Amino acid sequence: MTEAAEAAGRARQRLRRLAWWLDERFRIPGTRFRFGVESLLGLIPLGGDLLGLALSAYAVQQAVVLGAPRRLVVRMLGNVGIDFLLGLLPGVGDLADMAFKANTRNLRLLEAHLDALDPPPAAAPARQLGRRIGGALLWVVLMGLGLAAVVAVVRALLGN
Repeated sequence: MTEAAEAAGRARQRLRRLAWWLDERFRIPGTRFRFGVESLLGLIPLGGDLLGLALSAYAVQQAVVLGAPRRLVVRMLGNVGIDFLLGLLPGVGDLADMAFKANTRNLRLLEAHLDALDPPPAAAPARQLGRRIGGALLWVVLMGLGLAAVVAVVRALLGN
């Protein structure tokens, strides 16, 4: 197995673990309903939603590093955006966030793409660096947009 394939395998394991913690970690006794840490973070006004956005954005950033095509990244960003906006709705947003499970959706999308690549392409070192930089920039932009959304909601609520 090549070094790139091993790195991709480790990244997939990290993303599986992250999605499980964020969306599926806890089960309501007597039911099959599961929820994760992200749902609990959403209970913290505004800051919890931003932290959830940051953790979800990490998965999208890793998809960029793994070479996911733009179309897939846009779909993943859409899931993260819907999840974030749902979480901003007071009360009902946290319940909707529990049901939507954006991280699990994104993991399935990414794994379906990666499984379709047989054998996985080995990226040249310069291209890997570009993907890492692009992924980091994507994360920074997402956090900025999330922060702007939170500020807009706060201003709307306060009437400023």
